[in-house]
Amino acid sequence: MEAQAIIRDFQEVPASDFMRIQDYTRDTFDDLVKFAIDAGQAYNGLPVAPSGSFEVQVGVGMYFSGGVMYPLKSVLTQSLVDFQPVANRVKVAVVAWGTEGETETAYRDYVVNLETEQTEARLVTIEKARRCNIGFIKGVESGDPQLPTIPLDRLLIAVITMGPSGIETDGVAMSTVGALSSLRSLATRTASIEAWK
Repeated sequence: MEAQAIIRDFQEVPASDFMRIQDYTRDTFDDLVKFAIDAGQAYNGLPVAPSGSFEVQVGVGMYFSGGVMYPLKSVLTQSLVDFQPVANRVKVAVVAWGTEGETETAYRDYVVNLETEQTEARLVTIEKARRCNIGFIKGVESGDPQLPTIPLDRLLIAVITMGPSGIETDGVAMSTVGALSSLRSLATRTASIEAWK
């Protein structure tokens, strides 16, 4: 860790000290990813595959931005009926971005009277988490459809090509630009190059 919170014997420990312990750990991971893996936008996993004529599924994976990791922990199913072109074809961009927020609430007891040690239950947030969001951006319908404009704070994960009857055969293409390879994958590719050499 980059820093440690010091807690001594018989010391009263305020909540802020426990928060600092978590902050130090999070900052260390963020810097490790930023300086040793990738400082820009990238993704790993998040496979996009058709699950019907007008439906796709995005698998679990991770979105990275500036060293910060945003996980997608469950499969996302998305209907594309609203993106259906009338007569030509259209490209739909699958994009990712990250958000952070307080996610879970629960009742916790709070001391309201120090003399009697009376407590009262209060509903409070108990978790703050980072999350990968997945969005779909529709391009302009055309005989030669083009990719829609991608906002700078979003990362292109895949491109879906659709016709009037749904997702075309081989109509899902994963983006390789922001794809982050695992160390195992890199080691396998390196071993193949060395064997060829």
